[in-house]
Amino acid sequence: MLKPIQNKLRGFSLLELAIVLAILAILFSGVLVSHNERVFQQQEKQNAALFEQIKKQLLGFFIAHKRLPCPSSASSNGEPAFSSGSSSVCFSQYGFLPFKALELQGVVSPDNLFLDEWKRPIRYNITDKDYNANDHWDWVYSPDIVQTTTLSKLVGNLKICDTIDCLNVVYAKEAVVIIHSQGKLDKQTSLEQENSGEASVVVNGKSIGISNDNTFVYLPQRNLTEANYFDDFLLWVAPVEFYYYLVD
Repeated sequence: MLKPIQNKLRGFSLLELAIVLAILAILFSGVLVSHNERVFQQQEKQNAALFEQIKKQLLGFFIAHKRLPCPSSASSNGEPAFSSGSSSVCFSQYGFLPFKALELQGVVSPDNLFLDEWKRPIRYNITDKDYNANDHWDWVYSPDIVQTTTLSKLVGNLKICDTIDCLNVVYAKEAVVIIHSQGKLDKQTSLEQENSGEASVVVNGKSIGISNDNTFVYLPQRNLTEANYFDDFLLWVAPVEFYYYLVD
């Protein structure tokens, strides 16, 4: 009598199945990280392009009006905000992008704040220099700009350094305008707080940080360590960039 052929096929053991799942998890996590990194890099490129567009339209505004717009406030609906009864002194040096004055198209929050690539409000900061002490901020008052015969008097007072104390690298000492985006993650370490977390305003019940001094921090290489996390975007405009259009 013939003996039945034994079936040598068998299923996976629990250990073998666990090993296969672990390998698949490692492979999948690598693909996911790679995909997320590509998305992040694309967002950074798009944000940089947005900032270049903002700068172009800011320069266009300056050419057309021979002055710069004030920052928007939390309640000015995207329009420049002046001090009460004034047309030449801003409500504050520090606020939000006056996107309506710049005729910018983009993503806007329900509170009329212009948003960056990560859907956070873009800050806009301007110098309050008044070289002839006539109670007009030079860069938001056209007569002061047009009538100035010595361009060197038209400067800013915003500084950009690589440390909060400004003892090391100084990228700008007399910037006129600084435009600021918080980047992908708002870690609010001390470096990032120097740009947008020292003071705050309330927008529809939500507290949003803004700067409250003239020193800003910039790191050309992203620092993503936990203690000194920094992925902010800063774009600044020096006086010399405006001089060209005045002379022209």
